[in-house]
Amino acid sequence: MTYKTAWYMTTRIRRAIRNASFGVKLEGIVEADIGVIKTDGGQSTRSGHITPGTNVLGMVSRDSGALQMQILQSLKKREIERVCLANFGAVRRLYTDASYAFNLLPFHTSLQQVTHAKE
Repeated sequence: MTYKTAWYMTTRIRRAIRNASFGVKLEGIVEADIGVIKTDGGQSTRSGHITPGTNVLGMVSRDSGALQMQILQSLKKREIERVCLANFGAVRRLYTDASYAFNLLPFHTSLQQVTHAKE
């Protein structure tokens, strides 16, 4: 994680805490991404499922600014689906990266994916 990304994430977390948006269902246009938080100071690898650390799914609503962050027990599709369904309300559009786990989610919404290698 770069310094800019870490700064942006902590700023969003502080804003969410200040606005008390935890526990609110995310609606409208939603962005979701999975990250690995490492506590041992080591470098992360490209394959997050073998990286030691804590897997976190971050989700933010572009419309309301509400932020949800959830620790994942695993990076399996069922776990990601469970967390998303528990935190999503009426989602019109979902933006994610090109992770395989988001491709199979049973949402009645349009899914837009960003390939990090290209964009």
